Amino acid sequence: MIAHEPPFNWVKARVDCDSRLIFQALLDVVRRDVDEINRAEPGKRHGFQFNLHESPEGTIPRFVVGRTHPNYTESPPRGAVFERHPTIVKIILHDEVIEIVPVWDEATSSCRFTIDDIPYKVCQVAQKALSRLFFNG
Repeated sequence: MIAHEPPFNWVKARVDCDSRLIFQALLDVVRRDVDEINRAEPGKRHGFQFNLHESPEGTIPRFVVGRTHPNYTESPPRGAVFERHPTIVKIILHDEVIEIVPVWDEATSSCRFTIDDIPYKVCQVAQKALSRLFFNG
């Protein structure tokens, strides 16, 4: 007897293709990246922190990555601020704002993360946001 996998639920996958999916995926990858950079070189203290909280108004879920406990009202930020909005995720850097838009790809039945209509994997988005902070700051 051959076991059959349940059919792919493309309707649920498409409904879930939203800013919550992007935000959660980034949260998981960025938290891991912060842990990794802090362990990268024994004896060298990188001191990056990951802080999860809501915006000062209490309406926008966000997390912040920085070298010290960030002053969340500082503008421009001293690290990277990741904010989940209703239809996009914004990454606010010192000199740039990156907007990530979820796009359903019918050809692959998958959710793509796009920046300026260019698809990115979640690890590429994290690298784009954190590379200068981790290695040039």
